[in-house]
Amino acid sequence: KFYDLLSPKGTLVIEIITLAATPKSPGTWRREKWERPEGGFILASSCEEPPFDNVNLTHCTHDLIIENKIVLSEKETFSIRLYSIQEFQQLLIAAGFSHIALRKAFDRNQHASPEDKDVIFECKK
Repeated sequence: KFYDLLSPKGTLVIEIITLAATPKSPGTWRREKWERPEGGFILASSCEEPPFDNVNLTHCTHDLIIENKIVLSEKETFSIRLYSIQEFQQLLIAAGFSHIALRKAFDRNQHASPEDKDVIFECKK
């Protein structure tokens, strides 16, 4: 549908997450803590399930803790489809895109490699 929505000679820039981002330790909970300047902190916990059909399912909890009490808690589960670079490039070609360039995420002057977890595609209609 992106192709149909672009104006003639339009450019699509899209970031994908590649198979290189497959979880190394599925089923293991990870935690991060972020201090808040106004006091308290946010405790983030996440756990990834083993991928199924190249889809990662991640469970997350974010707790706002003030004075050693959880005052707000958010839970979410989301799925992310992982692609090989070649697979996504073929999808773009099949949709009608041409002049496809691959870039490293956060450094558009570098070309992407199969080891990159995030890849930017720039392609023309």
